[in-house]
Amino acid sequence: MRSSIECLSLRSLVASIAIAFAIVAAPARAEEEDHLKCYKIQDPAKFSASVEIRNWLGIENCLLASPAKLFCEQTVKFRCHPSGNACATNADCPGTEICADDPRGDRAHDYLCYRIKACLGALPPNTAPTDQFGARTISFKGAQHLCVQANKFVCGDGNVDPGEDCDLTDDANCPGACNPDCTCPPPTTTSTTTTTTTVPFTCTAATPHPNCDGTCAPDALCGDPMSTGFCVCMTGIVPCGVMTPPFSAPNCWGNCTAPLVCRNSAGTCACAP
Repeated sequence: MRSSIECLSLRSLVASIAIAFAIVAAPARAEEEDHLKCYKIQDPAKFSASVEIRNWLGIENCLLASPAKLFCEQTVKFRCHPSGNACATNADCPGTEICADDPRGDRAHDYLCYRIKACLGALPPNTAPTDQFGARTISFKGAQHLCVQANKFVCGDGNVDPGEDCDLTDDANCPGACNPDCTCPPPTTTSTTTTTTTVPFTCTAATPHPNCDGTCAPDALCGDPMSTGFCVCMTGIVPCGVMTPPFSAPNCWGNCTAPLVCRNSAGTCACAP
């Protein structure tokens, strides 16, 4: 779809676009914004620009002047089917006719329309367009406006703008779940329950000294430090140097005051740096 619209005059532009009935439709209806509703505007912009326009007549070089004169907004138009009467609800339609969208083509865009000060090129020949109001032959008197595609950055226009997560059916970030303020719902947090299995430690039931082959917590050792014939889980509270095999030299294990550690020194366990 072209991003600009060349227009013939301010009055004929507003009159020729089929938007005479700007009806607000019920949200439940399928609708297509395939019409334009144009407003006169006050625009603070100050500039001029030379542009090259290409259309069915060929190439033209034109000079645009600010400010913009019109803002044309993509619009849905509803009508009774098949009579074509304007409507807001089915009650506005005769008999059993239904009030529904009046499809006229692909989805439109929003446009700002600027005055053309100079446009060198031939006028289009007479042509015979057809719309819902019938067919007729029209003639051209000169190009006066160029409409440039714009974005009004409004939540609810069906286009995701900067700062929006989604906008109506433009909802790729959260399909079918776009909020009215153009945000997606927060992510759903799924709670999981972790089952911890406690492994029994078997040190006290282990084979007595000197084997002590049972299990203890990861920070303890199974042993019989005082040669009592009973195996216990040791957590470093036994002084260094009093352990019996297998925790005596050279496999020293025992408690020292930091920063010293229990080390083998010439066959004897002692606290050393």
